[in-house]
Amino acid sequence: MLESATRVSVIVIAFSSQTATQLSQPMHSLSSTVTALPFCIRYIPTVQASRHSSQPLHLLRLKWTILRSAVLGTAIGILPGVGATTTAFIGYSEAVRWSKHPERFGTGVAEGIAAPETANNVATGGAMVPLLTLGIPGSATTAVIIGGFLVHGLQPGPMLFINQPKLMYTIFISMYLANIFMFFAGLGVAKAFANFRKVRYSILGPCIFVLAAVGAFGIRNDVMDLWIMLACGLLGYFFKKFKYPIAPMVIGLVLGPLTETSLRRGLNMTDFDLMPFLWRPIAGPILVIAVGSVLWNLYSVFIKKGKASLEEIE
Repeated sequence: MLESATRVSVIVIAFSSQTATQLSQPMHSLSSTVTALPFCIRYIPTVQASRHSSQPLHLLRLKWTILRSAVLGTAIGILPGVGATTTAFIGYSEAVRWSKHPERFGTGVAEGIAAPETANNVATGGAMVPLLTLGIPGSATTAVIIGGFLVHGLQPGPMLFINQPKLMYTIFISMYLANIFMFFAGLGVAKAFANFRKVRYSILGPCIFVLAAVGAFGIRNDVMDLWIMLACGLLGYFFKKFKYPIAPMVIGLVLGPLTETSLRRGLNMTDFDLMPFLWRPIAGPILVIAVGSVLWNLYSVFIKKGKASLEEIE
């Protein structure tokens, strides 16, 4: 049941937090319809935004956002089993954290589009690293690629570079060409996708709800999954109502099962001793960085609240 809730909630919480809020408001004009678009659709750029986004100066303004998301997406994509969904949310969260105007995110700013899309796209290349070097699938897609290698009698791993150098160069060149093709394809269909913003929410909302319900039921063909979906939707509504960020919870739902599995595997290797997690040269620094990042975020929040209180007093 927990696994089913994890899979379903990633889409449903993001959708329902916008849906439940907008259903309680009247929608008599096109502007209110645009505002009512769900979480994932609101970030599609308008035709005007797409035209401006193609200007070199606009892309230069996003260079640090794109570079940061590219580094994060590659590093996280190398981790086996994490996937592009997690990298997209982390890229978006980091863009909000580093932005000088985080309150603008969620209104269609270019940084909110560039950060998750960059992280999502580069994670594909990162997932190929463990596949080609260690023979470990970095994602569901690379697991299928491993199956293709094995069918043709190829064993993924470091020896593949020695035994099949032409194949390796073919894969590298094809990935370069695929990215170039996707760049021009994206420019070609951006304006067409931007027209989704003109669809009335009274039509778009029920369609998304039906697709979410079908996806929830289709995982295990269990009606209980539909109730879990509705419960997560109600939870997402209260998150939105009380201005609680949704992205951290979605990341937790995605990484939770992976963390539990890795923890059990690590405890079996260490005879259920937690000290190696603290003193090993790789695990120790990673835990320190993780704890330091959480403490720094809490410190930043308290500092901002303190400054706001002082300004109110003055």
